[in-house]
Amino acid sequence: RNEIYITRKLLESNFHRMTTIPAQQILETGIVKILPELSGKYYFNFRGRKALTTISYNRICAFVAAKTNRVIKLLSRKDVPVFSYEMNDSLSQLFPYSTIRQIVTSLQPPTVKSMWQGYHTKFYSANGEVNYSPRFLRILAIIKSIELELNSVIDLAGNEGYLCFLLKKNTAIKKFTLVDYDENAVDVAYQTAKQNSFVDVNTVLMNMMFTPDITGTAKRLKSDLAIALAVTHHLILTTQYSLSAIFERLKIFSNKYVIIEFMPLGLWAIGEKNFPAIPEWYTETWFKNEFEKYFNLILHEKLEDNRIVFLGEIISN
Repeated sequence: RNEIYITRKLLESNFHRMTTIPAQQILETGIVKILPELSGKYYFNFRGRKALTTISYNRICAFVAAKTNRVIKLLSRKDVPVFSYEMNDSLSQLFPYSTIRQIVTSLQPPTVKSMWQGYHTKFYSANGEVNYSPRFLRILAIIKSIELELNSVIDLAGNEGYLCFLLKKNTAIKKFTLVDYDENAVDVAYQTAKQNSFVDVNTVLMNMMFTPDITGTAKRLKSDLAIALAVTHHLILTTQYSLSAIFERLKIFSNKYVIIEFMPLGLWAIGEKNFPAIPEWYTETWFKNEFEKYFNLILHEKLEDNRIVFLGEIISN
């Protein structure tokens, strides 16, 4: 049905019995209502034979089936499900792969404006050539200094993938993961990777700070170098995450190194005449001291008026 936001919520967790607030299961969330094919009956079975039929999902039947099977398993020491409570058809039967593929490929992407779409367009000239700023060239040089120790890189909040593609073209690093929560930015990154046949550049639509299954997600995406450029000031001053929470999240996505930018002027953008007010505690010293609680500081360098880069190595426990 092209319900993009319902799809995104479903994809935020890989738990089989995914729940939503306040602890609803998928079959109770309203997702069934947009899929008429799922309006089949539920069967309560005993040894494969139908004992009871319900029109809608019933918590009591599900509870009895699960608990009874557990007791039988404890007594017999055999994992043989005697009772079952399930829909009459499986999802694979209701939605054959070929049919689903045909439907999905025919869908038109919804036109949704987003806050950070087009953020990287300033780096490209009218004829499509890339203009590499001194800041990014310096970051490239820093990464090349540890390149021999890197097989993979994850760029968290990487927007349209400007840095990932720069590294892809100028290093021998084998795998790149581009993460952002702006659907239009991620779509541009995906299309760019696809057009250039960059099969080793993966694009992921994800909120780096709010990921339900963070352990499973980090295990899949963890890379030798985790990068977070021009994002900590938004997380700290706008969404008000603690700096320790940000560093904890960056650490969990890295095997070895992190590169993080600090914006000493806060939310000020180049070209603006007025400087937004920043808290007294929001200082370079404060950022550096907190950084060194999580990482061994290797490099600390000012790149621009509002860009200070930190390169660190994870402190082993």
